[in-house]
Amino acid sequence: MKINLKKLMVLFLVAFASAIGANAQQDLSREFTIREVKYNGDMANLLASLAKQQGKVIGLETNPAKPRSNITLARQTVSFPQLLDAIVQAEPSYQWREGEDSIEVFPVNRSTSLLDTTIASFEVKDVSSEEAISHLLNLPEVQAYVSSMKLSSKSSVGTSTKDGNKITLSMQGTTVRQVLDQIAADSGTKFWIFRAFPDHSFSVSTTYN
Repeated sequence: MKINLKKLMVLFLVAFASAIGANAQQDLSREFTIREVKYNGDMANLLASLAKQQGKVIGLETNPAKPRSNITLARQTVSFPQLLDAIVQAEPSYQWREGEDSIEVFPVNRSTSLLDTTIASFEVKDVSSEEAISHLLNLPEVQAYVSSMKLSSKSSVGTSTKDGNKITLSMQGTTVRQVLDQIAADSGTKFWIFRAFPDHSFSVSTTYN
């Protein structure tokens, strides 16, 4: 049976509540048992929903050869890591790993990425995630990488100040990936996506699109 995302989220809510209660810590070492998952749709949409439900930042870097991936999966009685395993099994061109404060989902054949660009300093005050992303992409280090790799940026999307939390960040000696993790965490979306395209363009968003 195929179910829509609303029904899927009901399953998640019931499963998480019955397994660990409302005050669970954001730690993959805990067993987040999910009773049943049936899904057919965009992988990014599922990851964004999982991030929100889990309260754990998930960052997705797409495969330039296939910027959007539809997956089909059906699992019963799985933990959160097992569900992530099932997702990348359904789309074998991806893998996942747990970072310090986030989950990274990225192409198996990934080479050097804009996301790994080192940034000397990133500072914003009382801005939306959309404004924070814009500031990030206009930093000299990021622009230098974009120019050297002949990339082009499509419009990037975040939450407006009206729709999301205001963000104040001060980070030094960090990377684009780490800044996006923090923007997603502080904005409340808990998700970001770096979508790369075959024409060497890219977009960045903290919402599924």
